[in-house]
Parts: sequence; structure tokens; C-alpha cells
Amino acid sequence: MQSGSTEAGSREDLIAGGVRELARRTRFPVAFGGLIHDGEVDITTIVGNRTRHLDGLQVRPERGLGGRAMIELRPRMTNDYRSSQQITHDYDVFVLGEGLRTLLALPIVVEGRPRGVLYAGAWEQSPIGDVTTAPAMSVVQRIATELRIRDEVERRLHEAAPLRSWRHRSGKIFARASQSCAASRRS
Repeated sequence: MQSGSTEAGSREDLIAGGVRELARRTRFPVAFGGLIHDGEVDITTIVGNRTRHLDGLQVRPERGLGGRAMIELRPRMTNDYRSSQQITHDYDVFVLGEGLRTLLALPIVVEGRPRGVLYAGAWEQSPIGDVTTAPAMSVVQRIATELRIRDEVERRLHEAAPLRSWRHRSGKIFARASQSCAASRRS
């Protein structure tokens, strides 16, 4: 994961704020999420958990509810995680260990590519509808927009690096030439 820092904070800070906002806006008691790093989503922020079972969770894009959401580039949900036949159950030890029954997974999509996932969950069966998904999607879209902007800034800075380097080198050459001219005038 790139941990570049801007005035707005690191990418990890962006996810942490998004996870807190997701919990607040959806009223789900548990929220967690992270960004893709080396092909997996490292869950870096967890709020509202009762246990430490979600700690260390890493999600591959093709596995579990969140992996499915990332592959399909759309939110996925289940009202009964334990009995869901729509997911691979690779992460049962984490999710069921926390006691989550209802789970909503929202992919963070930038330029048509998954960049991470946020989850909202509850220990009991909870209905998930437009009232929940609309604010959840706005949180994820805000994060995606910020990542897109940061990517563009990084791209432009990278493109400008050779120009800055050339200006720096030419400035040094100009300074040396000026010093040389000044020295020859003095003599």
C-alpha cells in the first residue's frame, strides 16, 4: 500500500475516517476496511468490534463476500453470513469469530479497478436496503474520489520530476557561470 502523505493525511487515515463515517451513517455496530496491498486487502481499521477476531484479516479479491464485491465492482450483502451459499467462507474464523451475522461489503472502485473494501456488520440479522446502502455508497464514493485525486497529483508530480531536476541542474550551471563571470570581472 502506498502510504504517501498529503495535507489531508495518509491513505490509512482516509480509510480510518471512512470506516468511522460508515458506522455512523449506516448505524451498523461494526465497520472495518482497508486498501489493496500486494494483491490483498489489509484490514487496517476496525470500529465497534467486541473481540479481536477481525485483527489481521487480509482479503483476496476473489474470496469471501468482500472479494466478491471487489470482483463484481458492486456492493454485496448477506443477512445470514453463516449459512450464505453465495460466498466462499474463507474468512469464517474472522467474521464468525466476531459473531457477525449480517454483513455488507462495499468495494472502493477507482477508474474501474477495485482499490479496497469497506464492511458494515451486525451481530444479529438486520435488513439491508436503500436506506442503508445509499449512505454507505456515498462514503465509499467519497474515498474513491479522494484516491483518484491523489493518484492524479502523484502522476503529475512524477511527470514534473524530470523538469524540476532539469531546472535544478540548469540553475546550478547558471549560478556557476554567474560566479565565474563575476570573478573574471573582478580580476
